[in-house]
Amino acid sequence: MCCTLNNENYMMQQIAASKKPPCCYANKDQFVQITSLENKTFKHLKQLLEPKGIKKHGEHLLFGESVTKEFEKAYSDRIIARLVSEKFNTNESSFKSYTLDNELFKTLDIFGTNSPILWVKSSEVKNWSESSPISDTELFIATGDPSNLGSLLRSAAAFNWEKVILLKECANPFHPKATRASSGLSARMTLFRGPSIHELNNTKDLIALDLEGENLYQSQFKAPIRLLVGEEGPGIPKSLNIKKIHIPMSDKVESLNATVAASIVMSYLNRNN
Repeated sequence: MCCTLNNENYMMQQIAASKKPPCCYANKDQFVQITSLENKTFKHLKQLLEPKGIKKHGEHLLFGESVTKEFEKAYSDRIIARLVSEKFNTNESSFKSYTLDNELFKTLDIFGTNSPILWVKSSEVKNWSESSPISDTELFIATGDPSNLGSLLRSAAAFNWEKVILLKECANPFHPKATRASSGLSARMTLFRGPSIHELNNTKDLIALDLEGENLYQSQFKAPIRLLVGEEGPGIPKSLNIKKIHIPMSDKVESLNATVAASIVMSYLNRNN
């Protein structure tokens, strides 16, 4: 059974007034249908495809069957609703569901997954400072590309890096491209928000990749290990006085993608420390 458009607008007004997610007001057996581009909920969901909307609402979307199923099992308390097209059976889910007209669903399903999308509350990104407790392995990221960020977060999780600090220049970890590239891990990791890469002069034990740096495999490391990944292009500011390392490779290749290089370093340091 679907509620009418008037009922849905009333519900959204109540949600906005209390700042609670829609699932707090709807019976789990209640389903809402969206058929118009002018629908307030649809406009809200479209905003979650962009960093500005994600930051404003503290919410984001998750795509892909395996990613959404894993999230449903582990973080059901953060799920606002399940978004499906007309071809899906909403009775298969115990969560609040919005059934979208097929064309509207395609607008949100930017990766063409043809599977339900989750509308979720973003996890808190805690503030980091120089006085924060130090972990044995810490990754500082300044990349502005959300896909590269997602790949870095996936590697950090794979190689057991304990803390990830997103610098001011970094992309939003809940951007659709970041959650997609991280296979949903960015929505489940504990992340920290740090200063600009240009403000790390007093941060101890930082190391960074640089073609003129020491040979990775001949360098000595001891905990804590803090790896800094700069922006694609600008790289590491020359003003930072930090230890630099490089990965030996064939002269057929000038350099590696920052994400690939950082993943090699994280794997090596995890295995040898």
